[in-house]
Amino acid sequence: MPRSRRKEGASPSDDYGWRWGEAVEGSRNNVKCIFCERIITGGITRLKEHLAGKTGNVKACECVSAEVRKNIAEQLKEYQKEKAVKQRKKEELEERIKLGDHGDYGDSDDEEDDLTIARRESIRSRHEWEERQHQRARTGQDSVYEPGGGSSSASQLFRSFSVRKPGRSEREHRWTNFDSPGAKLANMDLVLERSKSLKQPKLTTSFFKNDKAKLGRAISKLILHEALPARIAESPFLPPVLQVAAEIGKSVKGPSAYEVTGVYLDEEYKEIQEWVNGFKPIWKERGVTLMCDGWKGTRNQHIINFLVYSPRGTIFKKSIDASSVTSRTAEYYFGIMDEIVDEIGEEYIVQVVTDNEAADGQMLMQKRSHLYWSACSAHCLDLILKEIGSKTSVRKVLDQAKQISSFIYNHTWTIDYMKRYTKGVELLRPGITRFATNFIALESIVRSKQALKEMVTSSEWKRSTYARRPAGQDMMKVIDSNQF
Repeated sequence: MPRSRRKEGASPSDDYGWRWGEAVEGSRNNVKCIFCERIITGGITRLKEHLAGKTGNVKACECVSAEVRKNIAEQLKEYQKEKAVKQRKKEELEERIKLGDHGDYGDSDDEEDDLTIARRESIRSRHEWEERQHQRARTGQDSVYEPGGGSSSASQLFRSFSVRKPGRSEREHRWTNFDSPGAKLANMDLVLERSKSLKQPKLTTSFFKNDKAKLGRAISKLILHEALPARIAESPFLPPVLQVAAEIGKSVKGPSAYEVTGVYLDEEYKEIQEWVNGFKPIWKERGVTLMCDGWKGTRNQHIINFLVYSPRGTIFKKSIDASSVTSRTAEYYFGIMDEIVDEIGEEYIVQVVTDNEAADGQMLMQKRSHLYWSACSAHCLDLILKEIGSKTSVRKVLDQAKQISSFIYNHTWTIDYMKRYTKGVELLRPGITRFATNFIALESIVRSKQALKEMVTSSEWKRSTYARRPAGQDMMKVIDSNQF
């Protein structure tokens, strides 16, 4: 498919380097510097090196201002740091998964089955054969072809090929015995080197292809039969598992369910704790924000999550089930937050963010004067929308939106019939815990307004039993009204 032409003046990407460069039409890798008008080959990265004065790949720009040069040099330096950090994290993760298990697996059996031994020997023989091939090509030795690997016509052709050498006596001048060990070791077919049609596939390629299919089938069987997410096949934890399994051999059995939850879970917890402790130097340098988030679970559980945010990333600290607490007052929240501050370390925390009343945050600041309390912005916006939704005019519209979505999604036939007109698009249904979802659901219905009108005016809908039901007729009145 041909590439679509970019709009005139539009940058090929959102890279900050395009502020000082122009794309050269007809060449995707050439960029024109707006300062010296030099054409830079190698893309936007080369342009930034050109402007930053980085030597080695491109000549430095002589017309760029010192401020721009300094800015780009800092950006390039920051990019290299981020790239190195990502690579280091990836290597640490793979190494931790690979070497994190120090369990005693017992004595392993070195005996292998005949198929594995034969396969390994075949691969080794292939490498030795190639080495002999190169050696004899250098020394100029003759070679023969041992029949049996190709067709009968090819076998007859190569039986007429001899290894007579000049200077031999008549007694030594004889045809090669193809069954002798020497002929088998010296077997080389010059014709096969010239003809691809007679060339047999490499043994290693065939084995690797079969091995990959076998491994893919085994992993897919585990994912499909255990109803696991398909993304596990691309998980960064999977390659180290396969590597460790290949190193220890198939005689070692995998862990039991008890070992996973009773032994290795504790070890993984300790490892994660050590990993979190590695963040504390930057916590001490920059400080952290303690975030408190409360929500209700599917069983009407009241859960309070505590997270720690820092420039290094956000870490989940712990979760508390407060369902059994009948009176969740400001004093209660102050008590658990005060306890979490002690667990993390008061010297690291500079700010506390909560999604509940301000009283507990004020109490925490009174006890720990260096802390600052802030309300959660998302929670504040949700409360604003709750207050807006409580107005009579707005509440009426939201109730009508709930009426439409509730009737449609209470019946399988109406859901399927609606999708015919919305082209498979679902209506977002209002949530229970967040008031913002009411307005999001209303927006979804407005987007599908024309499709819903066509649905309730169709002849098939009018003939259906759902159109004669009271709830269905109320929904039709809402959709057919001029205010909809």
